[in-house]
Amino acid sequence: MGIFGFGKEKEDPADPAERRHSPRLTLGPGFQARFLAGDTLVPEADLLDLSTGGCCLRLPLDDCQEIQRDASLDEFHFLHPDLPKGVLRGRVKWVLGRNPGAMESAGPGRYCLVGVEFLDAPEAVARGIEEYVARLLQ
Repeated sequence: MGIFGFGKEKEDPADPAERRHSPRLTLGPGFQARFLAGDTLVPEADLLDLSTGGCCLRLPLDDCQEIQRDASLDEFHFLHPDLPKGVLRGRVKWVLGRNPGAMESAGPGRYCLVGVEFLDAPEAVARGIEEYVARLLQ
């Protein structure tokens, strides 16, 4: 019961795990993606986690300068043999670690994290992601 006795209390919407629409699989080393952010090709971004709705990427700070919230990511491909082949479109939902101080000291070993939402994923790719995530979460 809620604090006033009127039903169940809602989960805290500030908790990122409660805002996700589908299960997310944490990935290990060797999982990467390639995409276009505007006119900038990002040839290899580390893929940290994956769900049918999106993913989290880790990029060197030098590659984060053109990536803004709500930016379109085109020609999105997974670069791992276990993940489905195909082209996705994405949209940047959030960017962490890219602040003025960090950008001034960008260099090797400095990263930002980028949350990506997949848009209109082709059925075969979406099904492949869903099956891969479900299989490894069991």
